[in-house]
Amino acid sequence: MGALYESGDKAGAIEAFAREVGGPDFNAARAAMDKTLPPGYFERWVAAADTLFREFAAPAWTFTREDAARITQPVLNMVGVGTRTYFREVYETIRTWLPQAENVELPDANHCMLQMNPKGPAERLAGFFSRHRMPGY
Repeated sequence: MGALYESGDKAGAIEAFAREVGGPDFNAARAAMDKTLPPGYFERWVAAADTLFREFAAPAWTFTREDAARITQPVLNMVGVGTRTYFREVYETIRTWLPQAENVELPDANHCMLQMNPKGPAERLAGFFSRHRMPGY
């Protein structure tokens, strides 16, 4: 991905990134994206390639167990059952570091859970927000 981006092939770099995030089920994820995302979404991703590859790929921040210990708010921690190992490791770290988190493994989804199984996250979010109302709402 980085080599494609550095060579100026932003569309190729974004395609490679999407394939990595979408995993082995990328074709299913891409079909779901085509149905659920607005027209021109891929072109917008390409237009944002600089942000992805310059800012997001090399973040200047860290998040430690000590940082997590200061979070007292409710947390909804979701992962698709078909999510790649390194994304699943983040899910497991959050599960360990935030004992108050509600942990959900969504069927029929990978990291692209909002596109592949939109009903699952929507139901979990609705339930989460109904159980954890903000004061005054």
